[in-house]
Amino acid sequence: MTMQLETTRLILRPPQLSDADTIFRYVSDYAIARTTLNIPHPYPRAAVDEFITRMNEAHAEQRGFTFAATLRTNGALIGMCGIHPDTRFDRAEIGYWIGLPFWRKGYASEATRRLIDFGFSDLQLQRVFATYFATNIASRRVMEKAGMTYEATVRQHIKRLGVYHDLGFCGILRAEWLAQRAAAE
Repeated sequence: MTMQLETTRLILRPPQLSDADTIFRYVSDYAIARTTLNIPHPYPRAAVDEFITRMNEAHAEQRGFTFAATLRTNGALIGMCGIHPDTRFDRAEIGYWIGLPFWRKGYASEATRRLIDFGFSDLQLQRVFATYFATNIASRRVMEKAGMTYEATVRQHIKRLGVYHDLGFCGILRAEWLAQRAAAE
């Protein structure tokens, strides 16, 4: 199974313990935590090492694939992304965050496109989806730029940091992915 994925500007690789300080610096920013479901705020530094270890175990067992998103030019870690399959239903959920200094540069869409390709070509999925807080329009745009289609909004589906949030869903089916690839050729 592929351990490293590449795009035009990024290398997606398994996170290393040496990445922990950089990850901690980015996820400690409330702007990151408030737009994600699973990043606590404040984020304990020790939890980053545990996270990296758990994600690499999942990767080795092919239960989930979490990657450090790094720049091809200098190897700088700019965020994290992952695809987490549910083999029972031949589907997977994608998640991502990008460090604040790298927002609005198209990196999240680029990484998401590559994860979608990995999901369909390597994991042989039928469906790939992602969710976003409905107030986070930028995240929805990332998904749409990566080829996903808006599907639904579920009202007050998530409670995060004491606030109920509507949750939006975007997805792409294997047939749609194949059609997009054919159109690009």
